[in-house]
Amino acid sequence: MPSWDLEETLSLVERLHGRAQVYLLRSCLKSLDDRQFYAGYHYHEYKRLLCESIDAQLGEKHIFELTFPRNEESLARIATLEKKVGAHVVACVQSLHSLVDMFAHAICYAWALNLGERPLEERNITLNSVMKGISHVPPLLSIYEVFGNIRAHREFSYLSALVNHSKHRSIVEPVLSVSFLEDSGPPYTVKFSGFTYDGKAYDKRNVDEVIEPVYSWLSFQIAACGAPLNAALRR
Repeated sequence: MPSWDLEETLSLVERLHGRAQVYLLRSCLKSLDDRQFYAGYHYHEYKRLLCESIDAQLGEKHIFELTFPRNEESLARIATLEKKVGAHVVACVQSLHSLVDMFAHAICYAWALNLGERPLEERNITLNSVMKGISHVPPLLSIYEVFGNIRAHREFSYLSALVNHSKHRSIVEPVLSVSFLEDSGPPYTVKFSGFTYDGKAYDKRNVDEVIEPVYSWLSFQIAACGAPLNAALRR
């Protein structure tokens, strides 16, 4: 994993643009770090809940016994588990999605796109607007390419549709999918329900197959921008 010397970034920006700009950037960089932590925390909590409630008992009980309600008590237990799992999964994907907006803000403040004769107004700071703002800056072309990779990434496009649907219309619920067949793979998985967003239909997806690759890929892409950003600021 590449490293980003955040303190050097802040020092360079203060020298170039003053303390007020550093204040904006520092808060943004801290939130980037926090959101990465939140995403990881919620993911591991979702896995822990399933491990404690299902995996740890699979040697003694059949998956049917653990997930099929037989009475009101077991119905309430399973419903509560699904709500808790859903809460962590939804929080995880929302934190992952917000990383890109915060990353765009970080580049905007570091390169002072919000200052000058034609400043980028706060409400207009987006991935696309920051891409446009750095497109003519040769030292930042590698960061411009990272933005383009994020925008075009198939899994992140799915994540964006999922999060926007869940934020503005209705939650795309993570559903426990159980297999009662022997030797057919894992006895259960957690899947996002199918949904339609902006005229496009999305099939059911395994939660782990969405979250794990996006988390690792995004973290790498963001960290890889630190060195070229600092090099450009030093110039």
